[in-house]
Amino acid sequence: MYLRRRYPVFELKTVRDDGTELVRRTTKKKGFHYKLGGVQNSQVIKQASFTIRYARGAMNESIDYVRGEFKEMARVARIFTAKDEIDSIMKGL
Repeated sequence: MYLRRRYPVFELKTVRDDGTELVRRTTKKKGFHYKLGGVQNSQVIKQASFTIRYARGAMNESIDYVRGEFKEMARVARIFTAKDEIDSIMKGL
């Protein structure tokens, strides 16, 4: 059975102080922004990164951000999730 995947997919990967790795995926931009806000306010997350998948094999992947750089990560993610940015990339595929 073939499952049709909706794109774009927003993925947020975090690593906690105890080494636990967690990957959160969503197709909703608003939910992704809420998750970014949660990472900014967290005291137990030591490292985070995000990936935006536009289609199979087409994606933007961020660098790893450490505690203290999460506001910068959210700023960069908001630039990549702007509607005109997503539309222009999806149009080129």
